[in-house]
Amino acid sequence: MQLDESSPEAWPQLMEREVALLGELRDQLLRQREAVVKNRVVDVNTGADDMQRLLLTLDALRHRRQELASRYPASPARAAELEPSQQRVRAAALEVARIAAVNREVLQRIMASGEAFLQELFSSLGGAPTYGPGERGEERPSPGCLFDRRG
Repeated sequence: MQLDESSPEAWPQLMEREVALLGELRDQLLRQREAVVKNRVVDVNTGADDMQRLLLTLDALRHRRQELASRYPASPARAAELEPSQQRVRAAALEVARIAAVNREVLQRIMASGEAFLQELFSSLGGAPTYGPGERGEERPSPGCLFDRRG
């Protein structure tokens, strides 16, 4: 029997679905980090698409829960009944946030390492970053001149 998601009885199921999706997002973030570290571009791109789908689905679930909460305010007894599910959602979301922060740190370090590599590469080429004698090509006479008509 399908439960009507617009009824207050759907809250626990919506929250459990949210916990499951947050678990999928956690796993995807871990796969994404591994793909970045191993320089597997295809896996990084595929993972980004998967994460976008998961984030959109999570956002839709959150909106449904907010609609239910505004339409059917929970009594203190109902709120106490929903507390374990809310704690599971909160714990899963905190774990995803922690993993995302680690991923962000990994990406920042990789980018800094890449920038340092490029700086080292270009600074080791030697020579001044200007034209040397005879490198500019032929000197041509100016085709015209400018006048200051203001004064």
